[in-house]
Amino acid sequence: MSAVKLDSFATFGALLHFLRRRARLTQRDLAIATGYSEAHISRLENNQRLPDLTSVVALIVPALDLNDDPTSVARLLELAAAARGEPLVGANVTLSRKIEQQQSELGLLELPPPLPNCLIERKATSQLQQRLASERCLMVNGLAGVGKTVIASQLAQRWGERCFWFSFTATINLTSEILICQLALFLLSHGASQVEPLLHLPNDGELGLSFERQLGLLIHGLHQIPALLCFDNAQLLIDQPQLRLMLEQLAQKTNSHMLVLSREQFNLQGFHYWGLHGFEPAEARALFQHYGVETSQHVIERTQANPGLLRLTIGLLVDGIDAAGLQHLIDEPQIASFVLEQMLRQLPSSSERLLTLLAVAAQPLNLHAEWPMECSFAVDGPYQWHQALSDLTRRQLIDTPSHATVLPLVQDYMDSQLRSQPARRKGLHHQLANALQALDPIRAAQHAIAAAAIPAALDCLQQHRDRLIQQGLASTAAEMLQTIRSSVEQQHPGCLLQWLQTYGEFLMATSQASAAEAIYREALVVAWQPTQRADLVWRLAGAMLHLNQAAAAQSVLEQTLANLDAEEIRLHGLLQMALSKALLLQSQFGPARVAAEHAIGLANQLDATHITTLAEIRARAGGTLAIVQQYTGEIEASIQTWHDVLAQTKLARLDRVRPRALANLANIYYTKGDLKQAEATIEQAVTGLIQIGDRYAQARMQHTQAIIQLMRGQPQLALTTLEQTCALKQQIADQQGWFNSRNQTAITLLALGQTEQAQHMIIQNLQLLGASGEPLFRGAMLDTAVLCWLLRAEFAAARQGLEQLAALANGQKNSGLQIAWQRHTLLLSLLDDGAEQAYSLMNQTLPPTGNGEAALDYACLAALISEAIGERATAQREWQQLAQRAAITGYEYYRIVAETQLNAPNTASVQQRVLQMHQPFAVVRWDRPSLVQAVNC
Repeated sequence: MSAVKLDSFATFGALLHFLRRRARLTQRDLAIATGYSEAHISRLENNQRLPDLTSVVALIVPALDLNDDPTSVARLLELAAAARGEPLVGANVTLSRKIEQQQSELGLLELPPPLPNCLIERKATSQLQQRLASERCLMVNGLAGVGKTVIASQLAQRWGERCFWFSFTATINLTSEILICQLALFLLSHGASQVEPLLHLPNDGELGLSFERQLGLLIHGLHQIPALLCFDNAQLLIDQPQLRLMLEQLAQKTNSHMLVLSREQFNLQGFHYWGLHGFEPAEARALFQHYGVETSQHVIERTQANPGLLRLTIGLLVDGIDAAGLQHLIDEPQIASFVLEQMLRQLPSSSERLLTLLAVAAQPLNLHAEWPMECSFAVDGPYQWHQALSDLTRRQLIDTPSHATVLPLVQDYMDSQLRSQPARRKGLHHQLANALQALDPIRAAQHAIAAAAIPAALDCLQQHRDRLIQQGLASTAAEMLQTIRSSVEQQHPGCLLQWLQTYGEFLMATSQASAAEAIYREALVVAWQPTQRADLVWRLAGAMLHLNQAAAAQSVLEQTLANLDAEEIRLHGLLQMALSKALLLQSQFGPARVAAEHAIGLANQLDATHITTLAEIRARAGGTLAIVQQYTGEIEASIQTWHDVLAQTKLARLDRVRPRALANLANIYYTKGDLKQAEATIEQAVTGLIQIGDRYAQARMQHTQAIIQLMRGQPQLALTTLEQTCALKQQIADQQGWFNSRNQTAITLLALGQTEQAQHMIIQNLQLLGASGEPLFRGAMLDTAVLCWLLRAEFAAARQGLEQLAALANGQKNSGLQIAWQRHTLLLSLLDDGAEQAYSLMNQTLPPTGNGEAALDYACLAALISEAIGERATAQREWQQLAQRAAITGYEYYRIVAETQLNAPNTASVQQRVLQMHQPFAVVRWDRPSLVQAVNC
């Protein structure tokens, strides 16, 4: 082969054939390398197609690896020129000159857009970079203004000259020819000379390269250059199949990284999808700080932290927009223009109707359900629902069709357009009110009010009263009713009685229950029928009892009962039920029992049509009866009655009564000393009270729950519960209850060995409460303070505290305070007066009964005194009995005390044993100093 002289070849085709064979290429190989077809190569070799000099230099020479063989190149070009009948002039045309010429004809390569002056570093930038690295070809979707172009430009600048940027524009460059030329210029600037033919326009009558061949040349060129290809405004390609095909082919047949930025989502094969949303909260705040304006959470929420909208709004803030303007941003021309031009441009009629429905609904809707479509069709007539849904989803105006919402400012814009269409607006509100009544009564009532259908709103709230109260929405309903009172009085006076009764019922389930009495009294003025008045009186009595007006409630109930027709069995039963509670609160246990049993007897006379009322009377009057049984010592009967009450609450779906019944039952179990049952029951009670929004009962139960948690060996959990309880009691302004829970916190700190912190807290509480504080609470805190002084060996202070405690216990005739005084008097005697004196005093004391804390504390003291007087065998037996007793009832606190005492060394002093008894969760150190020395370490 090397002996063959190039001069021996007389035609271009013959020399091309020779050089191809010398390079060991088939016609197919050469076709692939040049982007030609195999048939085209065959025609060139057979001299059936005239060669193009530029293509020979740009395509064939590199494909045959002739860059280092100028002799072969010169002969090949000479024969090509001869075949065309043209002189060979300037065969070595430089690539740089060709690029300059084509740039002059076609325009310069587009550069990535400049970054904004205030560039906020976004988490999304690094996320996009990572996704691009792992997935190579990405379509970034997002609403106008979310920052697609800015983030992509940041990445583009990191790629430098190896980044190709192309922004599609509807009237300028939305053609494959322009995109091909721009990509060819980009590749040519990076030395991919084989694409140079793409920059030549064919002569008249001459066929140019096919689209497929042009695409092949681009793909071949991109294989040689690692590049990032960015295409902005790609939503314009939805109706451009050839341009979409170009991007798909480049994605599938090259190794280039590709970013396609689009406001609308559409299918592009070979691409992964990534949604871009607004700023992170910290990023939004950083933008406000950069411009020196105060961060507005309202603005961030209304714009959903869209960077474009935020920058416009911050501009308004810099210009001095007032607070009223911020509340109505959509009325600002810049904001309205952005929403209309950038987000809602060319919105089809069907999409506008669906978007209007979403704006009026002002809540997430499941657009796959039938009822939203029916609401819209009823007002705006039928239209292509699914086409509208697809269009809004593609435009990013809704995200998830099953939970569809719209950008708040888009909602505001649609609302502003409805101002001139009041009939349409009211019609949509009316349809939504009807559709949502069973699904969401609160929203349904709001829509009814917006449609000026006040009676319908009132009916909706009254009809779903129990359900709303159960869901903890009583306050929301009460606030809504308050907003329509003037409309009821002025436009619908016939609904006033219904409004007063419904409002009062919702108030009773809120922290404003005290206001219900005045509302019910107003209702009594309006009501004139005896049955109406009786139905209001038992509700009024409930409000009065809430205000501790038991005697007044009893009086009004008895007057109403005396004047009520005996045939009104249902109302008699409800009034007797309320009367039993009024009597109970006055500690009139006998009359309360009679009234409760009478109420239950009347309820039993009702037929099945009154099943709910029957169960309610049985439950509420049964609760009174159970409490009477508890106070009169009938504990087992009381427990059984409470279980009967719980059954009735299920039957009548009395979700507000059930957790309170559980709370009372838990208290009985706790008082009885059955801590395991108490723990399980009180957890159900607290959960139920939270659900119904009864924060008063919840606070009381959480306080008891914390005591049980401590006794069950969970002091840290108890502290957490008490912290929540104190916060809740402050919210509901229960000052006395707050002191009580702070006292229990101090007791829990003592159990953990934190004596100093406990003493500081309890002394502070006593100072805050003052001498005029409620005696029972002051007595409980004095008892805790005495224990702190005893553990710190401050016996003089302890004696003085016990004297005050004795005065309070005797003055109140309270057995709980008397037991507390007795217990700590014994402890003081043991620590300060000696074991014999304590033993003598104990023999004069009656031990508490039952299995509660008072009885277990007494058992501890008895064992301690036995140890102190030298009766070790007796003491060991007493500790063993206490451990067994505590294990059975679930008192982990006392089980730990007893077992630790059993394992104490013989050298343990009384003082050390006293510390361990009251601090079971502290680290046990039997070698620690005596009590007085310990606190001075």
